[in-house]
Amino acid sequence: MLFKLLFPTENFCYFCKDDTPYLEGRLCRDCRDNYEPMHRGFLLRDDSIERVYASVFYNSFARELVHQFKFNDKSYLYEPIAHMMHMTIIEESLTDFDLIVPVPIHWRKEAIRGYNQSLLLAEELSRRTGIPVDKKSLVKSSWTKEQNRLTKYQREENLKGSFSIKDGASMSGRRILLIDDIYTTGNTLKSCASQLKKAGAKEVTGLVFATMNG
Repeated sequence: MLFKLLFPTENFCYFCKDDTPYLEGRLCRDCRDNYEPMHRGFLLRDDSIERVYASVFYNSFARELVHQFKFNDKSYLYEPIAHMMHMTIIEESLTDFDLIVPVPIHWRKEAIRGYNQSLLLAEELSRRTGIPVDKKSLVKSSWTKEQNRLTKYQREENLKGSFSIKDGASMSGRRILLIDDIYTTGNTLKSCASQLKKAGAKEVTGLVFATMNG
């Protein structure tokens, strides 16, 4: 990455850029102290996805970390975010899955941003767990507005029909770990899970970095 070429030392925090040997998940102690860890699941009671696990509470630090990751071209922040998500996988024993599937973004949005943040997280979690990633079967078939700018009703309407399964793809009998950065209303995960179940998935479980659900 360009970031690592510009900053070749390994002893710096990816968020605040302080030079320190006391790093964990590429963050310094002071930045890690701003997390409010959760590492637990909660029920959705939805036909397509019953349970979602979250790593941290969506406080001001998590919000800024995700904002920088998604909108300020700081793709390297996938490392500290995925580190916390992997801790959730370990603490909750989330290992009995056939595939990791990232929530897709529309190809035009990915071209503008330069990457899909959920795919970066999924690939790092795959590297750490050995569970393969399927990044092609679930697609964002229509352009939608950013969910964080909409009301609950608008979010539901915004996502209707926006996800689909690629022609010929099958999830028959697969246990899937569905990856996203933030959980708010759950509409995105539910919409994706619905398509995965229609394609034959046996079970879909969500894993997100942050949520406001206490």
